[in-house]
Amino acid sequence: FMGKWYEAERYFSIVDFGAKCGTFNYSAADNGALKIEHSQISA
Repeated sequence: FMGKWYEAERYFSIVDFGAKCGTFNYSAADNGALKIEHSQISA
């Protein structure tokens, strides 16, 4: 489950309008909690 995940498909959302190529990076934070980093580029 941990590691980098790439977006394969998305449903339209006004929040994500004009964005593409989303990635999520799941890792363990220093305190043991789940750390999630999300990035995307503008279309």
